Amino acid sequence: MDLDKFKYIVCIAEEKSFTKAAQKLYISQPALSQYVATIEDQFKTKFFDRSCNPLKLTPAGEIFIKKALEIINLKKELWRDLEDSSNNKIVTLSIGVSPNRSPYMLPLFIPQLKKEFPNIKIKLLEKTGVDLENALINNQIDIAIISLPLLEKSLVYEEFFKEELLLITPNEERYLHFNRKKVKLEDLKDENFILLQERQKLRTAIEAFFLEKNFNPKIFLETENQECVLSLISSGLGIGFASNMHLTNKKWRDHFLTFSLDETILSRKFVIAYKKDKKLSKVENKLIEILRK
Repeated sequence: MDLDKFKYIVCIAEEKSFTKAAQKLYISQPALSQYVATIEDQFKTKFFDRSCNPLKLTPAGEIFIKKALEIINLKKELWRDLEDSSNNKIVTLSIGVSPNRSPYMLPLFIPQLKKEFPNIKIKLLEKTGVDLENALINNQIDIAIISLPLLEKSLVYEEFFKEELLLITPNEERYLHFNRKKVKLEDLKDENFILLQERQKLRTAIEAFFLEKNFNPKIFLETENQECVLSLISSGLGIGFASNMHLTNKKWRDHFLTFSLDETILSRKFVIAYKKDKKLSKVENKLIEILRK
């Protein structure tokens, strides 16, 4: 059996569809179906219940997927150990980070990693926090930079950064009367909020804060992109939230007024997350060291 093709069956299980898996793997659906049929015939069992829509794994399929993921992970660890034993070979690192965070965070550590490992090759996955956790579980990435809390119990993490979330308004005179140290939410009841869409962890943190304070914001617009949030607020269309990291960027520095909320420090903790049973490579340990500094 071609072990590299284990990912075919894993992909079908993830997508719950032969059609979607074939598109993702860039192969034809008949070829994918034939491969699975050959393996099922070899083991004299079915991996998928094709009577269900979406597809469901059979008990045998559950066993196969569990062991296939272990084998895929062992193969990755083998290559990683071989890379660590040689200074001349290409070192690979597959890392996940939010697309709203990557422009600000990647320049903090990639130049140093490149200096330490001149032959490094980085594979980057830019997804929301929930998707990054799933990617870690499914061995699509080795490590993720992500904010707490984590939903998956099989992940462990090392904390390296805490940031304050600030209320931001356009840099306009009508907002100058706000108290810079403690804006009261009741003063914001008629303001138009521009927020990230649901499922993004920054939005989750803000919603938890609103719920705690029993505040129902007037949401004008939602977007997937934090840069879009900042652009729209700087244009005077509403108010919202941003982190210290975004606001220290000279691109945005003079566009906003910033405020803390009602003497409450709204903050998030960022961590380096990976699977509990993972053996960290030399380059991954170096990444953690750099981020801690």
